[in-house]
Amino acid sequence: MAADRQGLLKKIDFFSSVPGEVLSKVALISEVVSEPSGKLLFSQGDSAEFIWGVLRGKVKLYKLSFNGKQQTVAIADEGETFGEIAALKGQVYPVYAEAMEDVDLVKISGEGLYRLIKEEPQVALGLVAAMAEKLKHLTDMIERLSLKEVPERLADYILRASRGKDILLLDISKGELARLLGTTPETLSRSFRKLSKLGVIDVRGSMIRILSRQHLEEVAEGLPPLT
Repeated sequence: MAADRQGLLKKIDFFSSVPGEVLSKVALISEVVSEPSGKLLFSQGDSAEFIWGVLRGKVKLYKLSFNGKQQTVAIADEGETFGEIAALKGQVYPVYAEAMEDVDLVKISGEGLYRLIKEEPQVALGLVAAMAEKLKHLTDMIERLSLKEVPERLADYILRASRGKDILLLDISKGELARLLGTTPETLSRSFRKLSKLGVIDVRGSMIRILSRQHLEEVAEGLPPLT
């Protein structure tokens, strides 16, 4: 079973470059679980015992305001991890985590990994790289939410999610996308119409065709008028 877990851990970005002999030690402090869509994996304030890695599916990370308003912080996709800092520091999870679809996950003991990091520098290097990427993501998100209008945030999301391709198939609902962009479904719909009117995208259900990538990049930077 440990050998099977070792192979699965290789699918997680955090561990992809860790040598096999070190990864075998990580496998001993890991557990693979499957959860159904909608399952709450942990709540904000729960003791952070595990670092989680996504093997299949998507996990939504979000916070709730005092009045119950939900703000999606991030969506963890296949190969990505979440809960690292809280688990390694023995703190509590700062967000809620919910399976957006049926998921396969690997749970790694935060306490066990902390001890292993002291012994194996390769694991520490992986942690530093993962944390740097997450810090960049959070910095970009704060900038988008605080400085950009919704059409600009949407243009930026389409550019990032399309990964250089001209067709993007949305794999999350538009309601979920609205929460991720810090807006309402109504405002998101108006933003889609604005971008379509500008001639930079064509939207057919969950399919978005990029008609002018250069113009879309300009919209994301707030360069052309959004009228």
